[in-house]
Formats: sequence, C-alpha cells, structure tokens
Amino acid sequence: MGFFISPIDPKELWDKPLIVSRQAQCDAALPELLGRKQEKLNIVGSYNLLFSGSLMVEEGMGYALAFDKIVDAGADSNLCFRPLSLQKEIPMFVL
Repeated sequence: MGFFISPIDPKELWDKPLIVSRQAQCDAALPELLGRKQEKLNIVGSYNLLFSGSLMVEEGMGYALAFDKIVDAGADSNLCFRPLSLQKEIPMFVL
C-alpha cells in the first residue's frame, strides 16, 4: 500500500536552486510549467541524464525537475518525488 505525497505548487520553486534537463532549457516548456520566465528562476545546474541530476540532488546542490519513475525514489532511496500541483503535458522528442 502506497502513501500520499502532497503536490508542490510551482510558485514554491521560484526561489529554490533548480537542476533541470538541458532539453527543458532549450524549449518553452520550463516557463510554461513553472509559470515564470526562465531567467527569473534560480537554475544552478543541468543534466542530460536524470541519473546525473539525481547525484547533484544527493550532494545537496538543488532540486531536480524530472518525470517520475526515471530514477529510484522509493523507500530505500535518499530521493523523493513530488508531483507539481499544476500538471501540463510536455512534448518530448528523440534526436
């Protein structure tokens, strides 16, 4: 049986140190998702693979924005996943 993890309002992330995917930085998804222009966000790092981003989170660099279930955030992990309260579909592409 699972437990409920409360969603986070995107506004709560505006001043937090964020670690985002390089793809998110290159398209318009990030400002749309968080409701703020990218240059007004506190982006402290980026990743190509979420595993790299998860290592940055474990080292205390910031909070990674990512899709759920890509890295282990279960009971035995130091990480947790919190969904955003405002959910939007974001297009993904493969190069």
